[in-house]
Amino acid sequence: MIKNFYERLEKMSKSKRTLWVLFFAAILTRLLGALVGGTRSEDDDRWHYQIAQNFLQGNGFRLDQAFGPTYSWIQPGLAAIHVVFMLVFKDNFMFPERIFLHLFSAATILAYFFLARRLFSSGVALLSTIILIFYPPQWFWMTRLNPHAFATNILIFAFLIHFISIEKKSWLLAFVVGFLWGALTLMRPEYQMGFLCLAFSFFFVSESWFRKLTLAGSLVLGFVVFISPWVIRNYRIHQRLVISTTHYGINLWYVFNPNYQYESVSPPTPPELEQALMNEPNEVRRADIWMAEGKKFIRENPGLALERVWRNFLTYWRPWLSPKVTSLLENVVYVTSYVPIFLFFLWGLFKIPWRDPRWIALVTFMAYKMAAHVPFYMIVRFREATMPLMLLIATLPLQSLIDGKKESRQ
Repeated sequence: MIKNFYERLEKMSKSKRTLWVLFFAAILTRLLGALVGGTRSEDDDRWHYQIAQNFLQGNGFRLDQAFGPTYSWIQPGLAAIHVVFMLVFKDNFMFPERIFLHLFSAATILAYFFLARRLFSSGVALLSTIILIFYPPQWFWMTRLNPHAFATNILIFAFLIHFISIEKKSWLLAFVVGFLWGALTLMRPEYQMGFLCLAFSFFFVSESWFRKLTLAGSLVLGFVVFISPWVIRNYRIHQRLVISTTHYGINLWYVFNPNYQYESVSPPTPPELEQALMNEPNEVRRADIWMAEGKKFIRENPGLALERVWRNFLTYWRPWLSPKVTSLLENVVYVTSYVPIFLFFLWGLFKIPWRDPRWIALVTFMAYKMAAHVPFYMIVRFREATMPLMLLIATLPLQSLIDGKKESRQ
């Protein structure tokens, strides 16, 4: 039975018609997720919309905050997409932008299939793609009009091109990967240093040291080329080096303050801290104030600080959603769909071929992504943004099980 099922998958995976089926299945499932999920607080983020409006009014990428105007508070990627659609569709830009995101997400499913096919047999790659298509949480998270959804899509394309650059030993494709990673960073800043994980993987390619350095250097160069205009612009405004955003300060304080509840809700600001922030007109120095308060809490409460980090780690991997923002039914659906993949993911960690540069890039990035979140406030969505990569690791046991069945029949 398993053999017949696998043979059918192998046959289907080689048909061009299957690609169309996957594409339209992805559209339909994500449309269902958008309709069922409805509009939540993270949709149509007012920050990005305000930044886009300010840009079109000639005020640059500016966001007005309680303590004064900011110019680098959050990453500008989604606001830039808003600007494009607002120029074309005026006030009715939101609906066509949602359509674009849906199509982009469906195309990402195809990219995932080609990515998986480079790691597994065609039939197993197809099975893994089908699991991703019918994994309900991604119906929701891939259709939210926010930077997380766009970042997940870009991430899959970046890894696909990275794998091809490893296979072809192409410095040009490595440059493209770095360039894409720059775009990824301007969607979500926590991805920023992840490009080093991919550059690091080139040193495990069986080539000369010159070729390894060329590939790694090309990727780094691509990242620098894309991110440089943003960094130069920030330096001209602040006279300080701001590579991603100035939001990092308050994010650290969210965790290392007396009232952190392991969620993204803003805790009350002490009066003396609020006054210090009100008196500081420069947003980078305001970030320094937030950072100083967070570091002060760590110094004065080292045991509690370690507990916060540990519980953030557990929250990152937890198999349920916050009951404050989801219904019981949504949580049941989430747990029953996530737990099997997570268990196979844990199993897959013991089957990783560590000499393969592709797996080195994937696993080191997964470790980096988790570590980048642990000192800051934690929500499940941060881990769900990498679910396609988790699924690749979870597919390793599936491949070994099918290989074992094939060997036992020979």
